[in-house]
Amino acid sequence: MPGLGTLPLKEDPKTTTTRQVVQSATSRQPVAGGRWPVAGVSVRRGDEVTVRVLSGERTGDYRTWPMTGPSGYDAATDKLMERAKDCKVKPTAPLRALLARLVGEQDFPVHSVGQKPTFQAAGNGTLQLGASDVAGLCSQDNRGSMTVQVTVTHQP
Repeated sequence: MPGLGTLPLKEDPKTTTTRQVVQSATSRQPVAGGRWPVAGVSVRRGDEVTVRVLSGERTGDYRTWPMTGPSGYDAATDKLMERAKDCKVKPTAPLRALLARLVGEQDFPVHSVGQKPTFQAAGNGTLQLGASDVAGLCSQDNRGSMTVQVTVTHQP
């Protein structure tokens, strides 16, 4: 008898992958607040989002501070930058850490990409990337860029 003892087929999740260059100086970015939309990436609640940095570095002050990767400055350097603590977008993330968040009808958590590059979407929205460095006065002296690959596994 057909169907006896068999489970219905489960649809495989669909994956969207895109690459993008994230510039450090927010004056060159199209979105206010130091956030950069990831072109063509919309996310639904429950989707798994992975942000992988393929190459690049940046600095929070090209005149004074060294270049850094997606994790931002190490603890010792971050502590030396205590005077810039008001520039942090996410107080628990090191200055210049790469951050990811969803923008939608509500506020969603901000994720530190360098510490945990994969997260589950808390809602529907558009993925944005940015640095833990508030746009405007805090980011005018930023330099560098990173090439990122974003993979979204859409849940059925």
